[in-house]
Amino acid sequence: MCGIFGVIDSLLPDLDPLIRATHLLQHRGPDDWGVVALLPVELLKTQGQVDKRVHMQSSGQNYSVVLGHRRLSIIDLTESGRQPMADRQSGNWLTFNGEIYNFKEIRDDLETRGLSFQSKTDSESLLLAYRVWGKDAVSRLRGMFAFALWDHADGKLVLGRDRIGKKPLFYYHDAQGFAFASELKALLAVPRIKKQINLDALHDYLTFGYVPGQQTIFNEIKKVPPGHLLIWQNGKISLEQYWDLNHFFEGSGNSVMSIKDWCQETKSRLADCVQSRLVSDVPVGAFLSGGIDSSAIVGFMSQVLGKGVKTFSIGFRESSFNELRYARKIADHFDTEHHEFIVEPRATDMLRDLVWYLDEPFADASVLPTYLLAKLAREHVKVVLTGDGGDESFAGYESYLGEQYSNLYGKVPWSLRNIFESILSRAPESSKRNAILRRTKRFIEKATLPQEYREWRLIFSHAAKQALYSDHLKNSVEGRDSLELRVRAFEAAQVFDWVVRLQLWDFHVYLPDDLMVKTDRATMANGLEARSPFLDHQLIEWSASMPSSLKIRGWNTKYILKESLRNLLPSKILHRRKQGFGVPISAWFRGELREMAEDLLLSSKSVGRGYFKRDCIEALLRAHVRGEADHAYKLWSLVNLELWHQTFVDFPQGPSPILQTT
Repeated sequence: MCGIFGVIDSLLPDLDPLIRATHLLQHRGPDDWGVVALLPVELLKTQGQVDKRVHMQSSGQNYSVVLGHRRLSIIDLTESGRQPMADRQSGNWLTFNGEIYNFKEIRDDLETRGLSFQSKTDSESLLLAYRVWGKDAVSRLRGMFAFALWDHADGKLVLGRDRIGKKPLFYYHDAQGFAFASELKALLAVPRIKKQINLDALHDYLTFGYVPGQQTIFNEIKKVPPGHLLIWQNGKISLEQYWDLNHFFEGSGNSVMSIKDWCQETKSRLADCVQSRLVSDVPVGAFLSGGIDSSAIVGFMSQVLGKGVKTFSIGFRESSFNELRYARKIADHFDTEHHEFIVEPRATDMLRDLVWYLDEPFADASVLPTYLLAKLAREHVKVVLTGDGGDESFAGYESYLGEQYSNLYGKVPWSLRNIFESILSRAPESSKRNAILRRTKRFIEKATLPQEYREWRLIFSHAAKQALYSDHLKNSVEGRDSLELRVRAFEAAQVFDWVVRLQLWDFHVYLPDDLMVKTDRATMANGLEARSPFLDHQLIEWSASMPSSLKIRGWNTKYILKESLRNLLPSKILHRRKQGFGVPISAWFRGELREMAEDLLLSSKSVGRGYFKRDCIEALLRAHVRGEADHAYKLWSLVNLELWHQTFVDFPQGPSPILQTT
């Protein structure tokens, strides 16, 4: 894993701020760095030597191209792997973030064509593959990646992002030039990029807990979509999609394979995905939650590596959120070298640092334990395998069961439903029953909506936001319903059954904009590489061809996956109720976090931003503390939004560590 950065500028660039921008990504690549400056001839003559790792040469153009790289050394630890990397024959340059798991096969192919290599890296396989196949080389890659390749002959910059969006890639474009980076903070270091808040993105954040789609929290900065190339040439940019997941779901109901064959193939393919991700020149371990997905990964790792696989788990004092006993069961079962960490409420003291690494407002509270887990793992290994992606490929989320319950509830006669809902609305919320009652009311509320509006992970509803917003914010986003994004996605997938529609929503939005952001930022903040076998695109394509009835069978989710793992995992793990990576923030906001939330959200600075009504914030805090309602995720989203403002708007340099460039 690494951090990449670059600028194309029609004016004379001052290299110092661009080098500093590269070093803002030091946490992503603490091992080495490099910068290449391709300058017009007349400018090249005026430049003095900056550092031996800053390479300058003629661009052959009337504009400048600067590429930066911070390296986390995983494959080929020598200086031969230093980036940006040049193809001396073509004059092309590459700055690359990620891992290409089939790079040896690509390398072998290229060597048979007469190409020679100067390193043993996967990056060079991509660089030389481009010389042979051009931009079509991206379709041959099996892995996770975000890269920028300067095509010298055509005078164009090619940016590529992996199919699932595992690696981030942001960009900025104006009449003067173009810039890109692995993280927003590096782009914000480019002097001319303005930090204008995107109020539509803020509006969407309060709905989903993250900023969805191609937009970012800043008006002028966008994301390269997963499965796309972005090409800059002659001052213009274009987007090209090279992978479309929807295509692989077509015909998924036409299966002639037996359940036994599906199980065998599932197990075989997943084992191959795990083995391909064990190639490394540094130690490899695994995140272990005790759930099916991470347990399966550890099981397959143990088959390849034997006993002593390094596993890492995290838990809480609160028993209802603690999965450590299940993780220990798997660790004992496969005789791993197991490490654990308990999260205390005081761990939130590091929220400000975490906000710096996250770049955008982000309300998925599980990023906190993920960050701490990565910190623990980095003390022992440099690479971890995770169970991310199993729920998307094999329909494992509770939202799939929620849809089934909703469809069943919709068949109840209106007269009976009205009576039930009337009684429910008047039922007293006693301290013992209020959690169950609130959950039931929430389900009823969702069940009465069309499927495209049943967002089970919703934080603020549209009505709740209207009550919260100041008149200024309300007017600024008037007419924008954040759930329209979901509506459009479901309309585009209406040819598929309800299971596939949910899967596509999770793959296109929830996975890249929430889960992958969480995993990438939490691990890279600690200089740790995370690899996800379930997110292998070939496995995803194959599982997409599987009939939905083999994913959801009755009231069982991930049916075929569980069946395929019967001889690998203990029965108690296979059949335990899905818990998810929850965080006890409801209790924390009634205890240790209460004062922090009040100080942050009711401060004159926060109120003075003009987004929200103070009395509404006070009401949320009061109702939650008294136990009248559970507003934990609303409060968490608001706390993180305020901390983000303080970090990136009030104090734009943030709490970043002192940069070391040696």
